[in-house]
Amino acid sequence: GTPREKEECRENLERVASETVRLKGILQDLLNYARPAGRQVRPLEVNKVVERTMLLVLSQKAFHGTQVIRRLHEPSPWALADEGLVQQVLVNILMNAAEATPREGRISIATEAGPVKLWQEGSVSVGRRFDPDEEAAIITVADSGPGIPQEDLPRIFEPFFSTKKTGRGVGLGLAICHSIIEGLEGAIAVESRLGLGTTFYVVLPPDGGGPSHGG
Repeated sequence: GTPREKEECRENLERVASETVRLKGILQDLLNYARPAGRQVRPLEVNKVVERTMLLVLSQKAFHGTQVIRRLHEPSPWALADEGLVQQVLVNILMNAAEATPREGRISIATEAGPVKLWQEGSVSVGRRFDPDEEAAIITVADSGPGIPQEDLPRIFEPFFSTKKTGRGVGLGLAICHSIIEGLEGAIAVESRLGLGTTFYVVLPPDGGGPSHGG
């Protein structure tokens, strides 16, 4: 064909390739939701899991220009959980935070060990119900994005519900996180205010053995 026809063909093929990759991602999300991976629960040094997860995500385009603040408690909290599954939950929450945060915005990630606090009125939580004075390992991810409308907050863990623009996701990420965290006998709580950002709390059963487990 003519050079113009060849260029149009190339553009169409690139569009097909892009949509194929997007559909592959959607299908993988569906499989992850319908068939969660097996669990290998063991003592985890929470700070190390957070640092390894940050290495995975900080190179992503969504983080470019974003200030990332770490507040990792020393000594590190310890949890009884599956490292790969905890990483999957954190990657999803961190990527959502990065996509919601404006350029030159701020994301903070913190760890702590201690009693589970009562979440503020208007928060939403899924997974196991912890008593306020019950000990846990807690990972907090907070962003300076636009926040989530209060009417949408109770639905964010529902399959196929999404606050993202059309084509940016199918609403399975947080549903998968819910499924994972429930299987680990933990919880996720969310607080959000319009114009003030969103905070996720990943609450994991503690492991009292600490450093005796080794690195």
